[in-house]
Amino acid sequence: MALSYPLTFPTINGKTIVEDLTMRLVQSAAVTTSSTSFVQQVQDFGTARWEAEITIRPLDFDEARAFQAFIAGLRGVAKTFRFGDPQQTYTSNVPVCTASSSVGSHTIGITNSSNHVLKAGSHVSILGRLYVVLEDAPANATTSCEIMPPLRDTITSQTLDVTYPSSVWRLASNDVEWRVGRESLHSFTLACVEAI
Repeated sequence: MALSYPLTFPTINGKTIVEDLTMRLVQSAAVTTSSTSFVQQVQDFGTARWEAEITIRPLDFDEARAFQAFIAGLRGVAKTFRFGDPQQTYTSNVPVCTASSSVGSHTIGITNSSNHVLKAGSHVSILGRLYVVLEDAPANATTSCEIMPPLRDTITSQTLDVTYPSSVWRLASNDVEWRVGRESLHSFTLACVEAI
C-alpha cells in the first residue's frame, strides 16, 4: 500500500507525543538603519511563514519504530505532513465560524454563528492552511478580523477549523537524527517549515 501525502503526524493511543514545541511566524520584512542619523527605513514584503521545532517525548522501542517509519516516509524535504499545535484546540465552547476574503489579505470577514467567542490568538485552519486570529470574533456576529500570515487562497464562505487547526509542513533539512538513551528510550527533535 502506497503512502498518502501529506502524512498524518503520529499519535499514540490517540494522544499527542509532542513533549515540547517551538513555533514561530517568520515575517518577510527588512529594516535599514542609516549609519549617520540612525533613521530607519522599513520594507514589508507582505508575506510570512510558519517554522517549528518539534520535540517528541521519549519513546520506547516499539513506539520509536513507528515514528522512525514516519520520518523515513518523509524522504527528507521531499514529502509533507499535516501538523498543528496540539494545545491550540477548542474542545468545548467551540465557535462555529465561516470566513470570506481574497488572497494576500491580512483581514477576513468572519461570521460567528455560535454563542462562543473566537478568541484573539486562536489558531484556525482555512483550506488546510494555518492562521492566527489577531482579534476576537464576537459570538453571534459578523465582523472583520486581522489574521497572520496573510491569506494564501481566496475564500468564500469557508468554514474555520478550530477543533484541530493544522497546516502542511515539510522537514527543514534532509538530515534527521534521533538519540537512544541507556534505558532504550528514543529521543527525536524535528525542525520543519510550512510547505507553501
